[in-house]
Amino acid sequence: ITPTAVSTAASAPVITATAAAAASAAAVAYDATDTADTWSRRPVPVVARLLEIIAAFGGWWLRTTMHKDEHKAAADMREVLIKLGPAFVKIGQALSSRPDVLPPAYLTELELLQDRIPPFADEEALQVIEEELGMSWQAVFAELSASPIAAASLGQVYRGRLVGSGAEVAVKVQRPGVVEAIGRDTYILRHLAAIARRQLKLNTDLPALVDEWAASLFKELDYRREAANASRFAKLFAFMPDVVVPTMYPQCTTPRVLVMEWVQGERLRSAAQQSAAAIGNSGNNITNSLSDGTSYEHHQQQQRQGQGQRQLALDSQKVADDLRLVEIGVRCSLEQMLEEGFYHADPHPGNLLKTRYAVMQSNVGCHRMCALALINI
Repeated sequence: ITPTAVSTAASAPVITATAAAAASAAAVAYDATDTADTWSRRPVPVVARLLEIIAAFGGWWLRTTMHKDEHKAAADMREVLIKLGPAFVKIGQALSSRPDVLPPAYLTELELLQDRIPPFADEEALQVIEEELGMSWQAVFAELSASPIAAASLGQVYRGRLVGSGAEVAVKVQRPGVVEAIGRDTYILRHLAAIARRQLKLNTDLPALVDEWAASLFKELDYRREAANASRFAKLFAFMPDVVVPTMYPQCTTPRVLVMEWVQGERLRSAAQQSAAAIGNSGNNITNSLSDGTSYEHHQQQQRQGQGQRQLALDSQKVADDLRLVEIGVRCSLEQMLEEGFYHADPHPGNLLKTRYAVMQSNVGCHRMCALALINI
């Protein structure tokens, strides 16, 4: 993506906490009692939201009953979750990595919720940046993409360049109103969980499970926590050069704005699709090289074989890279769980990138090795 950018000339600013940032920080701590006190005094929006949720899932069930097409139903479910907002998108993301719960058609559709959510208005994003940083965005960023590079459940990401240092960065901006929306939906889900527990006579404390999930979700709403986690993770795994963690810029980070190093890479979902094609191409190239007939000129045959061999080499490299990524991922996961006790708790394909780093080798000079980049820690 080559975004249209706006350039400015300014010195690097010194950012201090603003009133908006302080208010954002105070709002991102979940407490079931406080949430209940807040929304129990607002029955009208709660009832309206409950009816909206019932209508959305009821409509999906009716449509699914009529057409009985699993793939169409899965795509419809994804759209329903997106329309219902961040809390339900988060539920969909969690289910997208559970093949023991959902069939493949649903997993495929819900995986799209990891990084393909409709963005909110750019004007709102710039307003959030300026409110949180307490100054014009041009005072902090020499360049900022005119539209988001990616959008997810809680925010969206812009590509920019810092004033002064010129460092290329990713700027994650939180969706306006997301804290209030998640608090309201958590209150409703908690009541529905209590009703389900009573009616189904379950021993499992479903409201407590909702509280645990909500507490974890609210922690994600303070981007300063994510920056601190990423910095700690980078220090712990500095001994693994093939595990890349973006550098954080805490001086530019607030509860609703996160600034980190821009890492050039490829989503694992895209890499996997290309590798599948590579394996197919490898087989085709071998077949083509062996089955050339005598109806072509000799030099055409050689040219075709040469092209096939070059493509075969490229495809083989892609497969080798993916095998290396599997090895890196397994080792990194074991180190997190068994050695450090500090781990990436949301390693879905949307939070992992296939990237490269430079290695100097005496016989070949600078060689770029395949690496695994971890984001949204």
